[in-house]
Amino acid sequence: MKKEYIKPEVTKEELRSMLMETNEKLVLLNEQLEESNENLSKVNAELERAYEKLRRQEKERGELFANLSHDLRSSVSIISSSAELLRTSGLDDAEEEEILELIEKRSGFMQRLIEDMFLLAKLESRQREIQLRRIDVRGFLEEFFFSVQAGDLFQNRKLVLDIPDDFCAEAEMDPELIVRVLDNLFTNALKYSEDGAEIVLSVKEVEKPCAECAPDSVIQISVRDTGIGISAEDLPRIFDRSFRSSRARTPEDGSSGLGLSIVKSIVEQHGGTVFCESEPGVGSCFVFTIKSKPCL
Repeated sequence: MKKEYIKPEVTKEELRSMLMETNEKLVLLNEQLEESNENLSKVNAELERAYEKLRRQEKERGELFANLSHDLRSSVSIISSSAELLRTSGLDDAEEEEILELIEKRSGFMQRLIEDMFLLAKLESRQREIQLRRIDVRGFLEEFFFSVQAGDLFQNRKLVLDIPDDFCAEAEMDPELIVRVLDNLFTNALKYSEDGAEIVLSVKEVEKPCAECAPDSVIQISVRDTGIGISAEDLPRIFDRSFRSSRARTPEDGSSGLGLSIVKSIVEQHGGTVFCESEPGVGSCFVFTIKSKPCL
């Protein structure tokens, strides 16, 4: 009996072509799968970074509240005990005056602490809107410097204003907030320097790579002092809200300890950056940048 021959539905060439096409699709799918895995890895990495940032912020917030709570409780306790002492003890006039000065100093410290807490909270939550105005930088810095020089707070420091003769620039800034930045930096320089130390306010234009890629100029404003300086260990954390150095803030020095955090928040909301260079025993230089335009 003869076997009946059945002609295949596809030829060898067609089968080879189908196999090649299938293989190409598999390769493409594999590439897409690898790309998806890469994207997933990137997403996971971003999530891990976000989680780590959130974890650091929560830790920093906890440390901040612990520090502030301690400062407030300490001041409230001293004010309360001092008031009780005034009410129940037979003190002479000199002793009463000393206690009243302590109460005034502690209450002033608490007021500054609360004001700085609210300002920092408003800045970070963007509740305090930046009111930008085009300001002549030279005139602005001269006005601030001479107002500081005319006061009594820095009478034991050598104040220097260093502005190049050919410097001329204007900047879009909130003058009230930038004055706060300079105030905080000058106060910090005063706190960490001794009588006779030098505090220099200077400004310069930073060279830009090209007019096309950087249409706006950038200027650097710096406050340099010849104070005690900052240790290399402390330097990376000085702008943290919860930071306490080995010479931590106290009610006696009148500072809340939030000054540099406020500086950083204000500068960054102006689109700038802030950093510090310091050497123990030599002094510190705080520098912040701000976008500027040539004078009209």
